Amino acid sequence: MSTITQLEQTLIDIATNCLADVLGYSAKRQQRSVTAEDAEAFEENHIALSTLVQLAHLKQSGLTEDARTALLDIEESETALLQAMVN
Repeated sequence: MSTITQLEQTLIDIATNCLADVLGYSAKRQQRSVTAEDAEAFEENHIALSTLVQLAHLKQSGLTEDARTALLDIEESETALLQAMVN
């Protein structure tokens, strides 16, 4: 079993915060209360999250398996949320 390093935990924490912001945008969207600032923040968080998750897709990224799995789980959660927003 691999141990997540402090740097990996920081990356996971940032990705988790981005996901939380995307979830907040989704809730505002359902309430039909999205502002231009909300939409801009959503885009920024989605891009940041996508960038962080790219590390998990690189075979030689240096991530431990646990960190890779955590980032891929976050990506899966965002993908499901985005699909629900489209449908």
